[in-house]
Amino acid sequence: MPLDASLSTAALLSASCSGCHLAGNAAIPDIRGLSPDAMFTALSDYKIDTDGPTIMHRLMAGYSDPELRAIADYLGAQGE
Repeated sequence: MPLDASLSTAALLSASCSGCHLAGNAAIPDIRGLSPDAMFTALSDYKIDTDGPTIMHRLMAGYSDPELRAIADYLGAQGE
């Protein structure tokens, strides 16, 4: 896949994240400043624990590991 296509895919996959995580809601963690690896770990943990109590557990279950990596890399680069 060409680099531009991969960046576009990552941007699309992560577009909904900012609706909650960058909206200034103190009850939801701000994801700015997380490294790509820290973000990937957090997203993967949500995916593994599908019985968890938050919407994140259910949302992450629908993503493949490569998609989670693309989201983490894209969003992590935004905070640099």
